[in-house]
Amino acid sequence: MWNWLFFCRYLLEFTMLIPAAVCCLLPVLNDLRIARSRVFVLAGVFLAAGITVPSVICTLTGWSSNALLLPLLLTAFLLFRSVCTYKTDRLLFIFFNATTLMAWSSMYTLYLTTKHEMGNNDAPLTFLSSAVSLGLAILTMLIYASFLYKRLPSLLDMPRLDKLWRWFFLLPLAVTLFFIFVVPIDLANLLVGRIRVISLFSWAAMILIQYALYQFLWYVAGHLGHEEQLRQENLLLHAEEDRYRQLQEHLLETRVLRHDFRQHIRVLSELAGKDDSEELRRYLADYVGSIGEEHEHYCANAAVDALAAWYRRSAEQHGTAMECQLLLPRELPLNVNDYCMILGNLLENALHASVLLPEEDRIIRIKSSMIGGQMLGLSVSNRIAGAVPLDKTGMPVQKEREGIGLRSVASAVAKSNGSMVIDTDSGWFNVNILFNLSVLSQEGDSLS
Repeated sequence: MWNWLFFCRYLLEFTMLIPAAVCCLLPVLNDLRIARSRVFVLAGVFLAAGITVPSVICTLTGWSSNALLLPLLLTAFLLFRSVCTYKTDRLLFIFFNATTLMAWSSMYTLYLTTKHEMGNNDAPLTFLSSAVSLGLAILTMLIYASFLYKRLPSLLDMPRLDKLWRWFFLLPLAVTLFFIFVVPIDLANLLVGRIRVISLFSWAAMILIQYALYQFLWYVAGHLGHEEQLRQENLLLHAEEDRYRQLQEHLLETRVLRHDFRQHIRVLSELAGKDDSEELRRYLADYVGSIGEEHEHYCANAAVDALAAWYRRSAEQHGTAMECQLLLPRELPLNVNDYCMILGNLLENALHASVLLPEEDRIIRIKSSMIGGQMLGLSVSNRIAGAVPLDKTGMPVQKEREGIGLRSVASAVAKSNGSMVIDTDSGWFNVNILFNLSVLSQEGDSLS
């Protein structure tokens, strides 16, 4: 039999899906497979149906709202997964974090409104309890909102945390199940002694501890990111030091050759005077063979030249050919450390991918030059075996092609007001970057 009062009470209960949906969408707003507007429309349709339909079913059957919770959550996650580009383990963490907050709000409400609910013999919660539960859900959503929107996406994008995300979603899942488990079967038991008061403080502390844990994870991840930055800087310093040592050796060899050149001229002159062509050819062959290999120079900028030389030698050690065309000025029009970090990460990714191929197919190509005075282009390409699908954001779907720093490169390019495009045509993995120098110069003027 239809009961409008029950229907409204069920509606208020299921309205908790709204803050849960917000908690799910905040971290993924920049990693959607479709336009945000379409996602908002889908979310609105799902929430309207997810609140109304279960309320109708429960009103007609007299079931508790928990009876439809599992199929509702399963449907929600499948829809959530279909619109996001993140891997499943990361989406599970986001989803179960939302269920944790909602489960805590529902459980905590029963401890707050114990005396009020003891007189309720109906399946749905009273209006007061449902309103308190919704209010707590919105409050926890607001507390977590900044972390979910600003910090969690950065954590999800960190390649160094890949192994963590493979199992870390189990934490909010376990906490969700725990909060469901501690929901009291008989509310009268909460009125015995100080159980209710102690529980209220304990559960409030627990949700705050979880929030502190997430903030600590952010701190640790930031420390790891700082270590990665130091690693890149140390790599650049090592490359520059190695290049400086090579230049010193080359200069010393040049001085020795210049010093000995007069003696060779005398010998050649003497042999030419004797018309001893055979001995002259033999002497010239020995002399040419004694001259060391010509010093290779890749770029006018010392830091970029050192980095290219370092990776060129590393590529040779791994049986990989590297073609360099770095037509850059001595002074780069953007931060040289940022440029070297981007180039170093791309070359490291390309080298990792190349060693998986047969040696005859291993080749890396680097091109970088000024474009029209206001743009700087960078392209790094390497051969690949098979197709590499890209997601809606233009990033590789396969983890093997993602590399340990490709998302870091994308982030650094964006911070430098550049654009990055990846394509995988004709057996090549190409990363093309374009820096808008006019925007950078305007920002520099505004800061000064």
